[in-house]
Amino acid sequence: MPSAKDLGIAAEAHRLGYALGLYSDTDLVEWADQTIAALDGPPPDWLSEVSEYSSAIRRKDWGGLSVPPSPIDVVLERVPGRADLDEVLQPLLASVLDLVRRHQRSDAQVVSGLYTLMHAVDLPSEMRNGIYLLDHRLDLVSDGIMDREELHRLVVEFLEHHASSRT
Repeated sequence: MPSAKDLGIAAEAHRLGYALGLYSDTDLVEWADQTIAALDGPPPDWLSEVSEYSSAIRRKDWGGLSVPPSPIDVVLERVPGRADLDEVLQPLLASVLDLVRRHQRSDAQVVSGLYTLMHAVDLPSEMRNGIYLLDHRLDLVSDGIMDREELHRLVVEFLEHHASSRT
């Protein structure tokens, strides 16, 4: 069973990934459902709210309210405690790597999200340089100068490196 701290780190990684456009509502609901299934006891209220979000939207059942429930990222911001960026980056990048390997995110989506991340938070210089390089390579692919498979290889290599090492 994950600890409260582990849940907080995972929630912050998912909130950040959602804000960067790397996760969809569906991704967050699936994560919440899987996390709830792994718990020995009742889930925290915020986790249940994330899990119930998509079905409430589909049913348009907002508990008597005329507006939908809080957006998922707002719910995740209410998680008790705060995780440091250093604690969040590794699981976030590992999760994005998994999405890339399952072909559920394009290299362009990943590079765009990483570029946004780079401008939103203070990242180590090695990571910033890698993101600049990926963004430049994405431009080369768009211009027809570089092969998409080569960009894909570089994106996977970047994510593997930074998902497995403490940044």
